[in-house]
Amino acid sequence: MDTLIKPDHFIVGVTEIINKNKSKSDYTILQELKSIIAIVTRVTGLDIRDKKRARDYTNARTIYCYMCRRFTSCTFKEIGLLINRNHATVLHLNKNYGGIFSSFVESKSELKRGISPNRNLSKLSE
Repeated sequence: MDTLIKPDHFIVGVTEIINKNKSKSDYTILQELKSIIAIVTRVTGLDIRDKKRARDYTNARTIYCYMCRRFTSCTFKEIGLLINRNHATVLHLNKNYGGIFSSFVESKSELKRGISPNRNLSKLSE
């Protein structure tokens, strides 16, 4: 009877195992997200970490931060450490994700209609 594990010890052991594997799985998800975003946006994982402020780089960072927050259990601070930013920047990027997505959809619909996304739409109505 001494070999039986008490229920309390079992729950603590399972929780430790889950937490260890959870952090490993978050790390692999973060790396996969970075490689997917690099393919889609044509911005490398190293460029996401850089201080570059060109729109392509900032959009890639925004998408990466949003996806990391959405698909992992990482905090804003942890995500910020991955991209050399602080937690407030990551919070700001997450709030701006909707704007990037909506502008992308608008540009795509304009391209389908044959309108240049940079063209002034007020001139079309004249």
